[in-house]
Amino acid sequence: MTESTYELYRCPTGNSAGASKDWAITVSGNSHISVQYGTTGKKLRTSEIKDVKGRAFDSFDEMRSRIAKKLSEGYEYVGKIQISDTGKQTPGKDVETKSWSFTDFSTPQLLQVLSAFTEDVNAYVSDLNNVPDDAPVLEVEFDANLRGLTFKCDGYLPLNGWFFGESIMPANPDRGLSDGGGVINYPIQELLLSALNPYFKDGDFSAVVEKGGVERGLIAGPRGFVTHFVDEVGLPRNLVQYIGTATGGIPKPLALFAQEVEVKASAICF
Repeated sequence: MTESTYELYRCPTGNSAGASKDWAITVSGNSHISVQYGTTGKKLRTSEIKDVKGRAFDSFDEMRSRIAKKLSEGYEYVGKIQISDTGKQTPGKDVETKSWSFTDFSTPQLLQVLSAFTEDVNAYVSDLNNVPDDAPVLEVEFDANLRGLTFKCDGYLPLNGWFFGESIMPANPDRGLSDGGGVINYPIQELLLSALNPYFKDGDFSAVVEKGGVERGLIAGPRGFVTHFVDEVGLPRNLVQYIGTATGGIPKPLALFAQEVEVKASAICF
């Protein structure tokens, strides 16, 4: 019996009988998409997608597009789930999950961090000389009223972007400070969180991946990410290059794999 890891989404409004509906998707072998769908709790039906008539097919782009469509239809992200070739579903502790958190920050401190980050990114993006022709559209908007900022980046984030700010922080009135955190649902969140990290105090910001009760850090250390980071998050190299440079993570154009340059690069530094 073989198993594959899917991203599971659920529509709580359900079907005509009142049962909720599940929809799960994964990229199989980097060449095609596998979708499973049906009534929650029952064996799901499978659909394999290898091309799209009338346009070029990129499996990761197609998966992101289909996820965005499901979210707009009322589906909600549940998490990673393993589905065997016999239809058995295992949302157990061995399924990899990613999360992030920060601690001991007051509202003024947080707003200062978010405002500074927004200014730095937008100053870079607004200079057309810095933006490659094939670069994705990157927008970062800071709103003092919302007490946070919104990231938008083509189809790599939800349709409304990803919000990072005070509203996600549970207050700690005894200490006058706040904590925050959440699940990393999109690979680009990992890249953006690592870019935000230097704006926080050392040790007050973290992102981890947990599998089988074992955790490992996702935030880049002093030497940055190892070169296989791009493969791990499943994002196009030009996207990582551009976002990394725009957020100050990569100070100058840099090949992301050692074999692409004469002098081997050991890390992508943020």
